[in-house]
Amino acid sequence: MTRLINQINTIDALPFGSRLEGKEGEIIHAAYRCVVEQGIAAATTHAVAAQAGINQGNIHYYFRTKDALLERLLQEIFENSMSNIQAVANSSLAPREKMSRILSLGSSLVGGRKDELVVFFAFWAHAMSLGGRWREAYITLFRKFRGTIVTILQEGHWPHLNIVGGEEAAASMVVAIVQGLGLQYIMDPAAVGDTDIDAALNDLFDNVFIGAGEHHG
Repeated sequence: MTRLINQINTIDALPFGSRLEGKEGEIIHAAYRCVVEQGIAAATTHAVAAQAGINQGNIHYYFRTKDALLERLLQEIFENSMSNIQAVANSSLAPREKMSRILSLGSSLVGGRKDELVVFFAFWAHAMSLGGRWREAYITLFRKFRGTIVTILQEGHWPHLNIVGGEEAAASMVVAIVQGLGLQYIMDPAAVGDTDIDAALNDLFDNVFIGAGEHHG
């Protein structure tokens, strides 16, 4: 499994902010840092302006309200996440290798991309609390996540797929496992410890999802 993981790591995840440009990009990135360091409640336009080192009036030139700024930040997080996943889905990798890379993207959140994970869950809690358009945004995103995984699974030949409900159920479980792992890591890093998350997720997929540790293209 380690050899397979090493072969596919040429598709690197784009870190948050890599697509942001100009003053608006600086403001969005400052809002991101505020959420990471202080949480959503404290990410006021005043706090964001201080983080960015600009006048608060500049914030309101681009974003009339705090909610407008947070919605734009959430949109950027979603688009960045989907860009990373679509890069894998549209690649020339075999289906099993695509799934391994998807799992690697998930495991990278438990480590080098921890800040993205913190913001992701902060907005998740925000959406659960407020509902409405915030919750709908999350529903849309997760449907896209699951849909992409289903498409990859449907590309392959998996005679030992052992999940009742087939590809749709398997995709839901993959997303849930990565989410749950990330939440445990944020709340209790000791739950993860020194585990090789990449290898563990791939072994779980092989042995539980498709059975017997067999790889199929």
